[in-house]
Amino acid sequence: MVQKWSYGLFAVVVALTLLVGRATGRPEAEITEGRIASVDDDYKSFELSVGEGDDQKTIEFEVGDRTEFLLNGDDSTAKDALLVGASATVTHVRDEAELVDVTASESE
Repeated sequence: MVQKWSYGLFAVVVALTLLVGRATGRPEAEITEGRIASVDDDYKSFELSVGEGDDQKTIEFEVGDRTEFLLNGDDSTAKDALLVGASATVTHVRDEAELVDVTASESE
């Protein structure tokens, strides 16, 4: 009896989760780590180099009005944080960056 009830509850939770996900129409954010490979002149997009060796690839991210930047843990701007060669963790939905967390040494 309890087992049937548990399965029923599980099915309802799964169904509601799927319905809510479809209702919002917004995919979940992903996190990508790598090094900043290039930045366009107006700071509206940048490329992140990810992987190593034969698996290395470059991913382009768009910077929007709501994109937030951190540089070495402090609030920053695109102009100050997007440093070519610096390590970055990008929280994004598709190719739109939501948070760019950059770690840079003094020389970068």
